[in-house]
Amino acid sequence: MVPMYLAEGSYRYYGSLGGLVAWQIAFFVIASEPQRFRTMMIPATLEKLLWVATLVITYFRGQLTTPELLGSTIPHGILGALFVTAFFMTPPMQRRV
Repeated sequence: MVPMYLAEGSYRYYGSLGGLVAWQIAFFVIASEPQRFRTMMIPATLEKLLWVATLVITYFRGQLTTPELLGSTIPHGILGALFVTAFFMTPPMQRRV
């Protein structure tokens, strides 16, 4: 049985897909000017954390294999850690008067 949001053709499937694509574009925007989009690193980190948490919960429910869990949580966890690092290493943008 496939969850409704994963069933191709479902409005939830395409809605989820749209959100995923939008975040990928947001990551490129953040990378283009990190100092200007520094505050966007906070929700970007949260997105990575929630993705990892979702996969861990799904794994413990028996719906994910170990290779599937590791194949997705490791890169997303690393990217989340890099966003936290980048946030603290990037100086805030100076406001113009």
